[in-house]
Amino acid sequence: MIQLEWERDISTIRETIIRGCENFDNVLLWQNIAGQRVLIPCLMTTFMPLDNRVVFSFNNSSHLKKFDPSQIVYGRCNERSLIFKSDTFTMSSNELSIPLPSEVRVLENRKFKRNSFGVNSIIYSTIEKFEIDLLGKKRFNLRLYDISQSGASFVVKTNEKKLFTVGESLKIYSFDQFEMKEALECEVFHSSDITQRNETSSFSFRKIGVKFDFHLQKKIYLSILERIINGKSV
Repeated sequence: MIQLEWERDISTIRETIIRGCENFDNVLLWQNIAGQRVLIPCLMTTFMPLDNRVVFSFNNSSHLKKFDPSQIVYGRCNERSLIFKSDTFTMSSNELSIPLPSEVRVLENRKFKRNSFGVNSIIYSTIEKFEIDLLGKKRFNLRLYDISQSGASFVVKTNEKKLFTVGESLKIYSFDQFEMKEALECEVFHSSDITQRNETSSFSFRKIGVKFDFHLQKKIYLSILERIINGKSV
């Protein structure tokens, strides 16, 4: 199932853009001009931290002539299938740059059904970082938000949200107090602030999404779910 999620955390967006520049990600830029979508391929090559701008390079400088400065420019890059737009941009001989987007959309292709436990889940997972953080902490107990055969997401405390960065590798050792026989290695691919509202109040929390290094076999996944519910160690 194809699903679009908003990403508005500026540090996460910046980290994703920087990684895309390091990989020289392929990017497809487009504009809607006179009722037609004009598509132009390019590369994401540079992030300028002082100016907070993203630079795209073109093999053929004549492509830049197709852009209309009065129109919004849209783009999609390979890194996390990021979709963005910008009301303003500047052009040089063979480059185009835009301000760092304040919000982007992340395209997810969810092949596997997710089982959700929600923000008030009573299931906690023991997560371990590969490197000790600045406070000398390596293991964390995070509330399990949802899980599928391909990954999971967790609710992170406000004072710990900066400790988990997109692209970071983690190990999942347990669900609640029951330890797994083998740790699930995974990578953080999404991190965002979520706000929930009701009739009288609202509150915010950070949710991080991880993808497992290898998809869980259905039999193993169902066994994990069953033993989480029944309170047995896996």
